[in-house]
Amino acid sequence: MGSRNSRRWGYALTALAVIAAGISVFGPQSFPEREPTFTGATAWNIDPDGTITEITDSDLVAETTFENPPPLRASAVVREFHAEEGWGVLDAAEIPGGCWVFYSEIVATGYRVLTPGQLVDLEYEDLVAQYGSDAHQDGYRYRATSVRP
Repeated sequence: MGSRNSRRWGYALTALAVIAAGISVFGPQSFPEREPTFTGATAWNIDPDGTITEITDSDLVAETTFENPPPLRASAVVREFHAEEGWGVLDAAEIPGGCWVFYSEIVATGYRVLTPGQLVDLEYEDLVAQYGSDAHQDGYRYRATSVRP
């Protein structure tokens, strides 16, 4: 048997193994009407004393509620605003290091721009508190969600 034939047999055996194992090489996006289901999976919990108990679906059900925290509010002064790029930084006593703002968060009609020194009222979010210690917006911990000039 030559190397070409053994390679073909290898491909054929691999294909048969995949079919026999029931492994789908197509993702769920290939069959959107068919939800993936897992059957026959069993998990156990091993206690420190050596007791083994099976984990059932009822053990995994936990009531969780995710609520967005209320928006933080402050009055701030515009430190800088880059109109050509649409972003800026606001300063307030409650916001150490400044608060990043994008033009789409400015509540106004027409061309939305802020000028340095302008006093604004804003709602903002603490990205680190909501998303973890690595969450920052262009180096700023705080991000404005609504700015009213």
